[in-house]
Order: sequence, then structure tokens, then C-alpha cells
Amino acid sequence: MPKRLSNQFKHKITFQSFIDSQTENGFDEQAWDDVVSCWAGIKTLKPKEFYEAAQLQNENKIRFIIRFRKDIHSAMRIKHKNRFYEIIGEPINDDMQNITMTIHAREVVADAHTT
Repeated sequence: MPKRLSNQFKHKITFQSFIDSQTENGFDEQAWDDVVSCWAGIKTLKPKEFYEAAQLQNENKIRFIIRFRKDIHSAMRIKHKNRFYEIIGEPINDDMQNITMTIHAREVVADAHTT
């Protein structure tokens, strides 16, 4: 019997894209826009991975596991609660089965482009 995935996805996340738009006064504006929300599993790094990430100064690296989607790409970012994560590399189709995908990301510090 296949393993049920619903128990693994306990965190609501939102994927955002950086868009260019115009204000009602005609000024150009750039902002992050919500694209799609979904449920995800969040995995922290194992001790060995954490040590390796610390060597590269990527201490806030994390993995998100979601149901497979074709509309997620590395130019997006992830919003989870009040935190934002930059996607590192392209999302990975787990075992090439189109069931789940793994997204490696690192937390970004708030700046003018965060909100």
C-alpha cells in the first residue's frame, strides 16, 4: 500500500514571483506577488549537512517537500509565516515519479525587496 502523503505536509507555504507593475500615478514599481499556496513538509538539515552548510555560511538552509507541480521554478521565493526563503537551484522531481518534489532554499534577511 502506498504511503499517504497528507500526514507529511503540515505547513502552508506561498510561492511568490517578483513582478514589475505600475502605480495608479504611472510610476514603475517592483514587488513580490503571491502566485500559489500549498501544503509542504519542512526538513531541517541533518548534523553533517548543517556542518557543511556552516562552512559555506548557509546556516539558514532548509528543504521544502511539496506535491509535484510544474509551475514552480528557481526565480520564485517561498513565504512561510513571516519568513522568506530564496530557492537554491531548480526544484527536484523526487525519484522522477511526478509525486513529490524537493526544494532547497535559504532564509533571506528582510530588505526593501522582501515585502
